[in-house]
Amino acid sequence: MRSPWAAPRPFAAGGYVTFMAEFEPDRVRAACGEEKWRELVRITRRHDPGGVSHHNANIPPDADQAR
Repeated sequence: MRSPWAAPRPFAAGGYVTFMAEFEPDRVRAACGEEKWRELVRITRRHDPGGVSHHNANIPPDADQAR
């Protein structure tokens, strides 16, 4: 069965990360958008390179390399 979210996905832009039941990396990245995601990764690398603040919607310091 196809996900009910698959059909409208091409028309959706962003989302509310706070309301996600599960913080799946691809969904968090999609909710942020690519430009904002890259900025968040840059900030994480600078301020939290060890990934200490990894709760909730985590932006890992190596997130852009994992894709």
